[in-house]
Amino acid sequence: MSSFALFSLFSSHLQTIYAAEKYISAVFLSIVEHPIIRFLIFITVLLNCVIIGVQTDPMIAKDNATVFLVLERIIFVILISEVSSKLIFSFRTFWMDRWNIMDLLINLVVMVAYTFVPPSQKSAIKLLRLLRSVRLFSFSEGFSKVLRNIIRSFSALVNIFLLITCFMVMFGLFGVMLFGEDVPSAFGTFPTALYTLFKCLTLNGWVKHYYAFKGEDSAIIYIALTYFVSFIFLCGFLFLSLFSSIIIINQSAVVTESTKAEKEDTPKKLIHVEELMTETSTSQQHQTPCHDSCMTNLTLESFENLVMLRRAIDQNEKEQEELLQELERIVEEVRDLPINKEKEVQAQKERQLANTIIDNLLTDIIASGQAGDIVTTYIALEEANILDSRSTASVFGEGAVQRGIRRLSRSLLTESETGSQSSLQSVISIH
Repeated sequence: MSSFALFSLFSSHLQTIYAAEKYISAVFLSIVEHPIIRFLIFITVLLNCVIIGVQTDPMIAKDNATVFLVLERIIFVILISEVSSKLIFSFRTFWMDRWNIMDLLINLVVMVAYTFVPPSQKSAIKLLRLLRSVRLFSFSEGFSKVLRNIIRSFSALVNIFLLITCFMVMFGLFGVMLFGEDVPSAFGTFPTALYTLFKCLTLNGWVKHYYAFKGEDSAIIYIALTYFVSFIFLCGFLFLSLFSSIIIINQSAVVTESTKAEKEDTPKKLIHVEELMTETSTSQQHQTPCHDSCMTNLTLESFENLVMLRRAIDQNEKEQEELLQELERIVEEVRDLPINKEKEVQAQKERQLANTIIDNLLTDIIASGQAGDIVTTYIALEEANILDSRSTASVFGEGAVQRGIRRLSRSLLTESETGSQSSLQSVISIH
């Protein structure tokens, strides 16, 4: 067996192995992504949160320490197995989902904590295990949309937050300068003023601070009223309304994108060709598609031979193309030789001279024939070796003159330069 056949056989076996591996990966991935398995993972994560909550009671944690330890190990093994299965059977698509990356990081951190954190610092391990509760958001499409909406709105929300902070700093400085001496409980220091403004921003408890101005001068009261109303209107209403509008706009955009993606992913209904032909009004409804096929007799050995033959044909065609290109290159190199260039120039000159003389001869002969001297014309054509009087067909046949001129041209081109000149001189003298 040739090396090409061995390579073809090896590649076919590799394709078979790859197809089997792909099929096994798809089967295991469908098992991991099955709704029942996802529900069990959801229960496992929820059970992890419940166990951490129950362990906050020292008495219960001490009395059932062994049970909690076994449950923790079981939960850890289940979650690690799920993440490992996704990573093994869908390595490329695994990194496209942010939830998968987050699960992998959390499980790796918990694994490192179990390995290196001493048992005396169990609170740190509990805190890391509590991070698994974030996984609960991935099981609900609504939670996932809200989280994507918040992440998408993060840049705009940061700008609004910075703007609110600037206004709070500005109003805080105004409050310290205006009301620091009169109402020190609310505006005595800059941090106290910021805390008071934060209460006003949340619309909770700002009336109590306004009542602190009751015993002050009426001018101070009106200034305080203007101060609080301005701040609440700008920061409490305007910026918080912008905050809400950004969330709502991005939420609608996320819902629209999700709906569009669902429509694109929904498989279209397939219609059988026979149903289409029966429902279509045509004059050839009696015809049905051909179901006969010789593929039933196709064996693996014959298919491999067919593939090898096809590859051999492709290889031969490729080699043939390379040979043709090589021959064209050789012909171009031969034409570029000086001696061949000289011969080509000489042949062109002979061709031009012969065509010129033959055209002149033909013109004179035709003119003589039109004048009525037909015998003289035929004698001149015979002496110029254009017509042969021994053959009647060559004299009276249609196109005899043209064939004779072409024959004379070929004879002139094949002769040498000296012979060509003598033939041309003889033609001229005859004419």
